[in-house]
Amino acid sequence: MAKKGGSSHLKRISSFRALKVPKKTHEWLIKASPGPHKLELSIPIGVLVRDYLGLAASSREMKFILNHGEVFVDGRKIKSPDFPVGLMDVVTLPKVGKGYRIGIDSHERLTLNEVTLEEAKAKLCRIRSKVKVRKGKIMLGLHDGKTVPGDSNYGVGDSVKLTLPENKIERLLKLAPGAHCLIIKGKHAGKICTLKELRMVGNRKYEAHVDGEGGAFITSKPCLFVIE
Repeated sequence: MAKKGGSSHLKRISSFRALKVPKKTHEWLIKASPGPHKLELSIPIGVLVRDYLGLAASSREMKFILNHGEVFVDGRKIKSPDFPVGLMDVVTLPKVGKGYRIGIDSHERLTLNEVTLEEAKAKLCRIRSKVKVRKGKIMLGLHDGKTVPGDSNYGVGDSVKLTLPENKIERLLKLAPGAHCLIIKGKHAGKICTLKELRMVGNRKYEAHVDGEGGAFITSKPCLFVIE
């Protein structure tokens, strides 16, 4: 029978921009499996443990660490080396007392920002969709694949602060003038800015006027991630 689906292999030389790993040290790289983040916007947890954190010198050591349940993502124990980790995900290593939040740099590459284990008990998520289901209930689709209940106060583009691992909404962060935002893509990626105004420029398209590093500039609404 003919093979179905895409390739399960990935060469380092052709790895995605989001991965901040050496391209020519070895030929192959772990390819992220389907999951909460897109392939091109995620780091396989095995790559994070071995290449980013340097906790293992080989794939065998990395798998040993994962199989012993020493790595958690958003409060969940992860054992699969190809599990995808993306923007704002929280990775914790309780045995060594370390926590990390996934960020983004000016080249749209995913980075690790160290946080305390107390800070690792919460996570920011961007609302990607909002739908009404049975009995008039409203469900919010978040950027990391989670679905949580909400109400009419929540809007697409807003952010919510979740408690981990319960995934309960602790706070709503509105995408409104005065909001502090992280630019997540484009030439201003990685910058922190303050939203001044949202202007409609077409059919459901908005441009965002912001004040950031280096002065005022204009970006698009989908590039904004509201932070605290």
